[in-house]
Amino acid sequence: MRRFATGGRRGEACGQRWADTNLKSGLLTVAKQLVVDGWAVYEDDPKTDAGARTIALDSETVAVLEAHRDRQRADREQWGTAWVETRRVFTKGNGEWLHPTAVTDRFRELANAAGLPPIRLHDLRHGAASLAHANGLGREVRGRR
Repeated sequence: MRRFATGGRRGEACGQRWADTNLKSGLLTVAKQLVVDGWAVYEDDPKTDAGARTIALDSETVAVLEAHRDRQRADREQWGTAWVETRRVFTKGNGEWLHPTAVTDRFRELANAAGLPPIRLHDLRHGAASLAHANGLGREVRGRR
């Protein structure tokens, strides 16, 4: 649900690098994304020029990401030389990239298991924008999220 808080795109979340995530300052720079072409996945720049942006993270999100980083470090140690070093924030247990379509499929499974009405992962982006608007953030700020 952290994706809901920032309003990021699926490919941006899958492509987020630790080098672009500064937890000390609470800033996340969107610099890359993972793009699906058929079933193949490749790294690319953000979808639009405005897509390359820096997002301020709230303290709860920073805490969640710090705990996630610690778990990922433990996974890296456990996998040893079999660990795949992608330097991504979100990875499979062995360090490999997350396939964006697999993320969508998993979201759908979790939403169904929770008894939620049909909702697309992309709808969370719009929900984040609506919440930002309700909290008084202007369109120019919402557009950078």
